[in-house]
Amino acid sequence: MAQLDTIKKRVIPILLDTLLKGFLEFKDVEIQCRHDGELLVKVGMSEHCKAGRFWATLQNACIPVMELIDWEQSQPKNVYDIFCSYGIDSAWKCFVEYLKSVTADIGRNVRREHLLVVADSLSVTGQFHALSSQGLKQQHTRLSISSPFSEACFSRPARSFINAAKQCSVDNLCGSLDAIAWGKEPFNGTSGPFEIMHVGKLHEPEENESIYGFLCDPAVRNFEKNHMDTCRHSTENSLRCRLACKSNGNATVNGGDITIDQGFLHAKVGVWNNIIDMRTSLQNMLREYPLNGYVMEPDKSLLVEALKFHPKGAEKIGVGVKEIKIGLNPSHPGTRCFILLRNDDTTEDFSYNKCVQGAANSISPQLGSYFEKKLYRRG
Repeated sequence: MAQLDTIKKRVIPILLDTLLKGFLEFKDVEIQCRHDGELLVKVGMSEHCKAGRFWATLQNACIPVMELIDWEQSQPKNVYDIFCSYGIDSAWKCFVEYLKSVTADIGRNVRREHLLVVADSLSVTGQFHALSSQGLKQQHTRLSISSPFSEACFSRPARSFINAAKQCSVDNLCGSLDAIAWGKEPFNGTSGPFEIMHVGKLHEPEENESIYGFLCDPAVRNFEKNHMDTCRHSTENSLRCRLACKSNGNATVNGGDITIDQGFLHAKVGVWNNIIDMRTSLQNMLREYPLNGYVMEPDKSLLVEALKFHPKGAEKIGVGVKEIKIGLNPSHPGTRCFILLRNDDTTEDFSYNKCVQGAANSISPQLGSYFEKKLYRRG
């Protein structure tokens, strides 16, 4: 413990106050552990680093610890950095392997001949360009190919067409993408002729469907009910596990220890199998019904039954229950509660927590104290 205190009070403050030399070119450094237990360092490039200079900058920064690094297993992740550091042949090989790995990960079995065609196309200018809209644009520029329609198919077509018009560019539709955009047969690959034909049938727009009619559809309502039932069962099982774990030990109430008998948690209360079922049932009602929505049967009858355990249940019910809806607690804005509408059109809010608390007290004062301490302690 003394050594730990020394580290916390002396060593760590010194380390935090130590000034370290940084590099604007590096965004972050992440230490990873491979499956074989070997450590590796992953360095991220920041926006301050010029393209193609990252790997050389990283190597210069590692000169003081050069002998500690296994450079045979170290390489840049970016293909363009590999091209700038090791040449076009290394970039070509790495790109083929990267592309093969990516296509395999997504479940696509692409023939190696096709992968080689892509790699050859990106390196035909003598530089290895990225497989992106910017990389293809740079490739077309170096080859003096004018293809505004091909560029427009990738991003920002309006700007591409405006720039092409300013430069009086001409598109001969030599590429596959721009040719297909105009309904022409591509000149390479395994393409074939195709025609755009008119079937002669007028397009009839579908009739607009009322959103209320859609929500009232039996299939939609059944789907929502099944989803709510699934969530309810999941909540009940989770709460049972939490309470079972808590009840195995002792609970401290007002400075004293109490031991909870497992029989209390499984004792029948009202129409519910046990106190846990009662709480989860009332809690799910409060969550599942929409705000200002009325509680339907049989949930309404369950709430009336729960009100009997409320400390002021008779006062809350008054002349009789007409409806029960979901509202906001006037004492705690933003918190949901049940709003009771009496037969004389007067309203009264009530908390389901107090109903559960009263039910727990009816089973055992110890269980009531336990619930008050463990379940309703907030703030």
